[in-house]
Amino acid sequence: MTFRKEEQNKDSTTSKILPAIHVDDAIVATNNIDIYQRFLQELGSELELSASGKLTWFLGCNVEQNLEKGTVRLTQERYCKDVLT
Repeated sequence: MTFRKEEQNKDSTTSKILPAIHVDDAIVATNNIDIYQRFLQELGSELELSASGKLTWFLGCNVEQNLEKGTVRLTQERYCKDVLT
């Protein structure tokens, strides 16, 4: 499958998409919803996909996003408690 990771927009900005895939788990970061929708459509034509909505959990990490501040916080509190128990 081919998919461009960067596209030049008409207003001279660049749209980017960054997929991270581990076995059967994946997340995608992008600055353009259109490129994201095209990526999902093309990937979905090759693989069975399921979308879980807002990212809150990935590979054993709790994910907290603040889109207004542009921050992401990853924690493994549950894993640490399990190890200590």
